[in-house]
Amino acid sequence: MPILLISRDFEDIFSDNLGYYQANAGDTQIVKFEVWENIRITGTPTSNITHDHANLTITYLQGNLLDEGFRVGDELQITVYNSGGSAVHTYVSNVIIVQANQMKVSALTHWYDVTTGQTLLIEVNYKTGYKRKGLLLECNHVNSGSEGAPNSLIDGERTQFTFDLTGTTTGSVISGVQVGFFSGQFNVATSIEDLTTYPNNTRKYELTVGIIQSGIYDQTPFLFSNCLKAYFRLNWQREFGNPNNMNRFVISEDANTGWFDEPFNAGVIDAVLVQGITSLDYSTVNTGQISIDSASVKFGFGACYIPTDPDYFHTQFTSQSNLGMLCPTQTSAPPITITSSINPTGGQYTIEFSNPVTIGTVTTWDYEFTPDSDFTDFIDARIEGDRLFYVWAKYGSVNLLLFANQLVKPEPPAGAIEVLISQFLDHSENVNSPTINVSGYSANTEDDLNFSAILMIKFGDVITSITPRIEAYNSVTNEAFTLFTTNFDLTSVPIVAGKHQVNQSILLNSELPAGSEKRFAILKLSAGYDTVLKYGMLLNFPFFFDWRYWIALPGANADFYPSEQNRNYVPFDSTGTWGVRLVLDMIKDGLNFTFTDDLTIKDYDSDANIFQEIELYVEATSQNVQVIVDGELHRIIATHTTVDLSAWNTLNTWGMITIEPTESSPRWISSTVIDYDGNLLNPLTPITGLTATLTFPSPEIAQIECFFDPNKINLSNGAKFTTKIKGCYV
Repeated sequence: MPILLISRDFEDIFSDNLGYYQANAGDTQIVKFEVWENIRITGTPTSNITHDHANLTITYLQGNLLDEGFRVGDELQITVYNSGGSAVHTYVSNVIIVQANQMKVSALTHWYDVTTGQTLLIEVNYKTGYKRKGLLLECNHVNSGSEGAPNSLIDGERTQFTFDLTGTTTGSVISGVQVGFFSGQFNVATSIEDLTTYPNNTRKYELTVGIIQSGIYDQTPFLFSNCLKAYFRLNWQREFGNPNNMNRFVISEDANTGWFDEPFNAGVIDAVLVQGITSLDYSTVNTGQISIDSASVKFGFGACYIPTDPDYFHTQFTSQSNLGMLCPTQTSAPPITITSSINPTGGQYTIEFSNPVTIGTVTTWDYEFTPDSDFTDFIDARIEGDRLFYVWAKYGSVNLLLFANQLVKPEPPAGAIEVLISQFLDHSENVNSPTINVSGYSANTEDDLNFSAILMIKFGDVITSITPRIEAYNSVTNEAFTLFTTNFDLTSVPIVAGKHQVNQSILLNSELPAGSEKRFAILKLSAGYDTVLKYGMLLNFPFFFDWRYWIALPGANADFYPSEQNRNYVPFDSTGTWGVRLVLDMIKDGLNFTFTDDLTIKDYDSDANIFQEIELYVEATSQNVQVIVDGELHRIIATHTTVDLSAWNTLNTWGMITIEPTESSPRWISSTVIDYDGNLLNPLTPITGLTATLTFPSPEIAQIECFFDPNKINLSNGAKFTTKIKGCYV
């Protein structure tokens, strides 16, 4: 075989060298292989190479000449050896044609005689510049006792590096370029050095690979005296980058590797944990002490987040080192500060181990764990049970787990409701559950909205009530008053298997069409968000940004006295230090827990770039009238023109027309996104189909149209029409 492994060397973090792989989970190894390669085949006394002198063809019976590296145009050196190993004939020939097991050459002046014990060597002459010019290296960890494969046990992906060897000469060092997905292993670093002494038909290389023992996530491969071994597959390419006819050479030798708290796979325990870390708060700096009983003078520390969500750590273009924010085992003179890799959201932490004090064989260290804000935000966003974190100390042959538990963040006392995801949904978002997590919201007066949220409740918690409300508040004086509210009473709701079996619905906005999801306030179980410790509740709280300046609001603050103590919400959000927010109150175990989210209310015509006009036409005559004609069916046309002539985005624009008796109720709508529900009392109906008609007569104009029947509304005090247009213009 033309690929030869001459030597191997494994160097650990203490610079100790072995001829085999020995490491525990999270340990780094520098592996060096001396590899020789050439392009040759050897004819033996078994006559595995035959020839046809008349046709100048050579037939190779034991393999594939293309895989071996032979190509058209190669200069060959053909040597015949006698039974004693001395060369008796040496001559040069060239490859004219080459196929899988046969090639035609320019000359066959001598051949070997198997009856006399002669052998034959056919090799590509390196002096002509022909050699293997590429290497694709695949690195992996595989189960001991198995043949192994390049696909990762973590996520099935391959960790691959390419080397362009086209122009290497003695002393050239090429760094491997990683290709494909990176998530199959923790960080791997590779390089290759050309050690060839020329002229020589054998190329000599030193391949260096820095690997991290990848069993951190899973103990299973280490059970029952098993372990992981390293797997390297060298795919030699005659032309760099050509994936065809590669010559593959695998290095996958037995190893002595272990998981945490075990002395490699086969060894003697020489360290015992006396005191570990009981808890880690991921939102702040943590300090404490750890103690280890060991006589070993070799020590180091490491840490890693252990993700459980495959969507996060499977099949990624990011190394597991970054995804897990790994800090592989590191050593130095005290103090030892380990700094993690940075995850895709910027999360990172440091842990400093300092002030070691040794009494007998027991050493006590101070530690300080410091997460950055991105780390806190990232862990905050993980679901319950997906905050597993390991910290270990390496002493002698053992990596001792100092901490192997969920990271925590203490809840404020009698304070925050745990809202996993929340979102304000507008009229066009006619759904009943949140899809993204968004804080804060801005909308216009008259808009119908829904606060939709997933609340996380600990199993067994006794909840008396959940009360959502819209509140005006003063950011300086902390004064507040309620604008709109409802209440879910859970006092009589049974608790089964630790869960309140809640399924309540309260009608709040009857004036909306029956097809709208913003009619009912809802509180019900949402089992899809359940975790081991908590269960999910879906809350929907629909409301209007009220506009009814003619309805008094007795609870309004004196700052708005006397003319603005009414149901028009706009002044409450635009007067001095006053604002409007959603507030959620939960009485749990006798204590009040809250959640708040700020809102912004914009008045009518808040976009100065849109000019709006409402026209009435008598349907029977198409006459444009400025007053309602009794007894006649009208067509309402609401025209919205961009002042700067920007074009409307026809895919995202929506709107409605509304009517109500002046300073009275009810308010009726015809919407372009919510179907007409067949309510015969509604004076507004679609012209065709189930929704108001939305057209774009020109790029800068959007028109909404519907029918209006004046016989269905009290016109004794007149009527108020409004038009709403939302979406995007380019």
